This record gives sequence, C-alpha cells and structure tokens, in this order.
Amino acid sequence: MFPLGPGKVQLIEAIARTGSISAAAREAEMSYRRAWVLIDEVNRSFRGPLVETATGGKGGGGASITDLGIEVLRRY
Repeated sequence: MFPLGPGKVQLIEAIARTGSISAAAREAEMSYRRAWVLIDEVNRSFRGPLVETATGGKGGGGASITDLGIEVLRRY
C-alpha cells in the first residue's frame, strides 16, 4: 500500500493552509477523527512525521507541516 494518495495530500495541504487538523477536516469534508487517523497513518509511514501537532491550551493548539512534509508534497 502506498502511504500517500489524493485524499491524504488534500488533507495535508489543508493543514498547511489552516494550521489546524480540525479546520482541515472541515475543509476536506471529513470527521476530525478520520483526519487524525489519516495523519497518524501518514506520519508512521515515513522516516519522520509530515505533520506536527501542538497540544491545545490557553493559546490553543495547532498543526504544521514539517520540512519533510513539504518535500514529500512537492515530490507528489
């Protein structure tokens, strides 16, 4: 199984734009849980994570694309 396809790429690109898994999930019309599962699957499939997350709190959480994620999307 190839770890990356159009749906995962769309989700990762949406995370890059929004800085949020939940906002990216809404944009991709999927549940937050589904988005989280897909990101976890992608992160485990490469030598390092493509998406990093920050735990919420007073300033809120968020998500960002790693340098590896940017390179993988560029090559895709």
